[in-house]
Amino acid sequence: MNISDFPEWMGSSIGKWEGDTLVVDTIAVDEATWLDNVGHGHSDKLHLVERFQKTGPDTIKWDVTYEDPMFFAKPFTTTRTIKRTNEQIKSNACTAERKGAIQLPPTAPSR
Repeated sequence: MNISDFPEWMGSSIGKWEGDTLVVDTIAVDEATWLDNVGHGHSDKLHLVERFQKTGPDTIKWDVTYEDPMFFAKPFTTTRTIKRTNEQIKSNACTAERKGAIQLPPTAPSR
């Protein structure tokens, strides 16, 4: 048995420190998920390696390497800078159970 045989919605991740960088290695991501808000997909072979490094008092450098031989010709890496804000983190209720849910318009009140 292999962990890849039992995908999780957001995958199975293991983190470790390499000096001052947190490295998160993720496999077994459910192929029904998207890589972004636009809808870019992936296969069950997706392998992600994320690196988080504090670059200032209010900034983190976030590198993500995407490897998926079924979707991409070769691995690629994206880099973003995450900045601290005073905004509250909001809950995201998008789950597998809601994937096929239909959003109905509000109904008019009964008379």
